[in-house]
Amino acid sequence: MFLSEELLQEIHERAPRYDKENAWPAEDYAALKEAGYLKAFVPKEYGGFGLSLKEIAQEQTRLAMAAPGTALGVNMHQIIVGLGKHMVRFGNKKGRTNPSRCCRRQVVGVWDF
Repeated sequence: MFLSEELLQEIHERAPRYDKENAWPAEDYAALKEAGYLKAFVPKEYGGFGLSLKEIAQEQTRLAMAAPGTALGVNMHQIIVGLGKHMVRFGNKKGRTNPSRCCRRQVVGVWDF
């Protein structure tokens, strides 16, 4: 498992506040970034951890059980990374941009933080 139980518990404890205030879960994204989760699905050759689709889906499920809103936002990031992986796998070198940007600056989708 990539995400620690402690991290998931911290995120879970903040979820009601973010939901009630309809607020951007900035603390969650900062914690996930620090844990390296935004690089989890990025291939190792681009500086990531190289989790498979099955592995990232399992981690996203665990995150969704802790905080559905946070998981939804992070899932958008994982989709962009996955798209880049797919493009490279099928010969489109432009797909390298997404995974490498995610590792250099750890972005969520197109948002830097």
